[in-house]
Amino acid sequence: MDRTVVIEVTGLCRQNVARTSNYSVKVPFSSMSEVMQNISRMGGKVASVRVFPATTTEGEGGEG
Repeated sequence: MDRTVVIEVTGLCRQNVARTSNYSVKVPFSSMSEVMQNISRMGGKVASVRVFPATTTEGEGGEG
């Protein structure tokens, strides 16, 4: 299972969102670098990054 990363972005102009607003992007850990590069290319800044451990339901009331 892949960990999940929540990246908080500021200063990025998106459609229907003011340039000064912050928003969060939830991505798999494996895509974090690519997403952060894209944010930077578009003129945004990463305000914070939170990494959450992978969650698994394996062995919890499995079917069959």
